[in-house]
Amino acid sequence: MTNPSVNVLPSSLARESKTVYKLTVCGRPAKQLYCGSCAAPGGFVAVDVQFAFWLCRNCEGQWAVLAGTYTTSDEEFFRRVAEASRETYGRDLTVVEQLEALKDSTSPLYKLSKER
Repeated sequence: MTNPSVNVLPSSLARESKTVYKLTVCGRPAKQLYCGSCAAPGGFVAVDVQFAFWLCRNCEGQWAVLAGTYTTSDEEFFRRVAEASRETYGRDLTVVEQLEALKDSTSPLYKLSKER
């Protein structure tokens, strides 16, 4: 019997994935992520990820902020990445430069990616 006082989020990953994507996340094959409320398709996560929870824009306003979680919108995250690029390198980085910066554990972009 489950304890009703324990809050458990549903997984936003499909039980079985029948679609193969020619997409990678951090160099690993990817699988689709779905809204935990309405099942709308969302982004992608690496195939070895065992649990992920995500709410689409339509559903996120229907629910209260989840206790113990931290959420940053994509817009806010990419704004912070752009700010870190300008502060550190004096300009916005190209995609190739961003990928290189993500490999360097001393890079501010690497640190931001770990926060996300």
